[in-house]
Amino acid sequence: MAKQCIGLDIGSSAVKAVQLKRKGSSWALQAFGMQPLVPQTIVDGTIMDQGAVTEAIRQLWSRLRLKTKDVAIAIAGHSVIIKKITVPMMKPEELQANIRNEAEHHIPFGRDDVEIDYHVTNPMTASGQTELLLVAAKKEVVSRGLLGLLFVGAGVAHFTHAQFFDRLVPDSLTKYRREIGWVTGMLQVVGGVSIFFPHLRGLARWSMIGLLVPTFREGINQVRHPERMKELGIPPILAWLRLPAQVLVIAWIWWTTRDAQRPR
Repeated sequence: MAKQCIGLDIGSSAVKAVQLKRKGSSWALQAFGMQPLVPQTIVDGTIMDQGAVTEAIRQLWSRLRLKTKDVAIAIAGHSVIIKKITVPMMKPEELQANIRNEAEHHIPFGRDDVEIDYHVTNPMTASGQTELLLVAAKKEVVSRGLLGLLFVGAGVAHFTHAQFFDRLVPDSLTKYRREIGWVTGMLQVVGGVSIFFPHLRGLARWSMIGLLVPTFREGINQVRHPERMKELGIPPILAWLRLPAQVLVIAWIWWTTRDAQRPR
């Protein structure tokens, strides 16, 4: 580890920096300071104004006269929380049933708004309690992750199973089947990846929905001509299930990206 290190914390209301210098087996504080941020610069762990954050860091560096290049950075964000906690000793089934009640004391949002998991690290501490690692993630974050992985997986499948998807392209576009499959797969991957980035979430929303809406017509054709599905080795009932499933997925996309910024 370097002899000197700067810790930089980018919080929702201020940027803070601390410079430490190694002295023997310990560390000594050399400098500390903080620079306020304009309200709404960082919202829910997302940097909304990069220029304001950059300027705040520049001013802080200048005022503290920091020159060390080794920097450890922390950015505030509460969508996912990992925390070690202690709870009263209880049987495993009792702990599983009461974990949400226990977690409520340690997370900053409603227990019904999050997905919770835990891992027991010490069944019985010296004080007679159980130590565990608590993980809490907002349901919208989990939902967004699942949706993103679903689209990325579907997009990759257009390349790994191209022949299957070629046969799903309408006969009127037979000449361009392979190209349509590739473009569709690429757009699905782009949409699935973009959903993880707040400033690209609007792109993800419209690219995903834009892929699903035009395929309704083909879905209706598949329902009207079940023999084509049989030729592909696909049970015709799946054509009936596809249409309502697409409506549900579009609603899922809209809910998951409801905080999306409008594309510019």
